Amino acid sequence: ALSQATECMCPWETIMNARDRQTMDAHGITCATRNVYFYKEYKYDRLEDAVRYAEIDAKRVRHIDRDS
Repeated sequence: ALSQATECMCPWETIMNARDRQTMDAHGITCATRNVYFYKEYKYDRLEDAVRYAEIDAKRVRHIDRDS
């Protein structure tokens, strides 16, 4: 469940202006942060997906190194 707090906890809260916050409050709009995981230039919503790709990538690199 999302918090009903009027203070926005969005990652962009430092750039959100007072008018945006007032508009959100007037319409009952809330926001929430979410985790984003990064591996190299890729973004993942789930940690498991990031780990899976990192493991696949590591195996690929070992295979290339072994064949060199």
